[in-house]
Amino acid sequence: MPSWRLVSDKLNSDADFATRYAVAMENRGQVYADKIADIIDKVIDGEIDPNAGRVAIDGLKWTSAKLAPKKYGDIHRHEVKHTGTDYVAALKAIAEEKHNAEGNELRARDSEDNATTTGTASVH
Repeated sequence: MPSWRLVSDKLNSDADFATRYAVAMENRGQVYADKIADIIDKVIDGEIDPNAGRVAIDGLKWTSAKLAPKKYGDIHRHEVKHTGTDYVAALKAIAEEKHNAEGNELRARDSEDNATTTGTASVH
């Protein structure tokens, strides 16, 4: 097994190696995540104490999040790209859509309430 210093030097000097290493680490994160299902099955079957299972699962979740943060991490980033409009106009359009949707929902509720209070609702 090579020393960490040798691996670190190789990561810094070889882009192809760094890419393959990153993929391997993400795959390792997946392996830890898959172990969680095995532990759950053992807890359900009574082979493992539920509290011990909980501790093991928490440790595996933490490890998976560190090794594969894009997939299992707590922070998920979303990039939004827009063209042709400025930022303020885009925000106004979103606010208007939300306002219209809320208005439609209120009108639908009012229609249901009116139908119930006027006796036009059918009883099955």
